[in-house]
Amino acid sequence: MKYDLLDNLQLDNEGMAKAIAREIDSIIAQGGTDSSRLAQEAAQNPTDASTWFDLGVALIADADMLDYLMAQKYLMDNPGTEIDENTVYADASLKESIYEKSLKCFAKVLELEPDYYGVYYQRGTVFANLRNYAEAEKSFLLALEDDPEDFSAAHDLAMVYQDMGDEERCNKYLDMAERLAAEE
Repeated sequence: MKYDLLDNLQLDNEGMAKAIAREIDSIIAQGGTDSSRLAQEAAQNPTDASTWFDLGVALIADADMLDYLMAQKYLMDNPGTEIDENTVYADASLKESIYEKSLKCFAKVLELEPDYYGVYYQRGTVFANLRNYAEAEKSFLLALEDDPEDFSAAHDLAMVYQDMGDEERCNKYLDMAERLAAEE
């Protein structure tokens, strides 16, 4: 994964800054390596739901990677500081546009194969990242309808309810997630 690659590079600050800048430019210009390849595959075979799904997931990773890289750049530009977990370092509108592309991919998956496993969970993740909690809730509930044993959907739905300030439903789905984790 790209995160590991950058973490293990043994470069001086200038070399690291250049590597980070190249990676950021690559994501902004064309998406990451996986999303670029998958976009080409989707164009060649537009009826393959699996490729559209994988492209949507790759785009989510690109948006997350962009934030990671921008945080690394922030650290290099501000020596002696620490990363604040609650700060988004990437341009919000850029990340939003990448997430919107992933939602279009997932819509294509649902058009091609309405019962495609995992698509509702991924949509819920994107909507939660966009802070569209009503749509995230719907998607995670559909994911749990597809697979009542989906720990991630139960946990992430609890986090959506937490963000919405709904403590009762948050606790309900946290309990469900804990039960599912204990059963694994």
